Amino acid sequence: MIGRKMGIEPIIKQGLEEMSLGKWEGYSWRQVRELFPEEYGIWHENRRYQLPPEGESYQQLLDRLLEALGRIIAENTGNVLIVTHSAVIMTLMSYIYDTPFEDMARNYKIGNTEIVELDPALLQERCRAGSE
Repeated sequence: MIGRKMGIEPIIKQGLEEMSLGKWEGYSWRQVRELFPEEYGIWHENRRYQLPPEGESYQQLLDRLLEALGRIIAENTGNVLIVTHSAVIMTLMSYIYDTPFEDMARNYKIGNTEIVELDPALLQERCRAGSE
């Protein structure tokens, strides 16, 4: 829809997908706490590095995201519109602004179809640092 409206052809890039929550997919957070109390408690205490059952951690999401953004930066010189998901955006913002991942939902709550503009120089610097 955005491509048609702007007259551009969308390009699908691997690495921008929403976080995989594994066995927790399709459940509300309340249901996850009720159905997987032990796993949720462990994950909640260290969500940056802890994996949900059969899912991925925020760090794994960040690693694939930084790689994808590095490719996008290398391939483009002008403005770029990236369409992705809230966990991806909140993870990136926590990393860029060096804030705790445990606070991402409070610090960077993203609504549906919300536009987030990031400083390209800061983004490029942090993506470069993340790949080293």
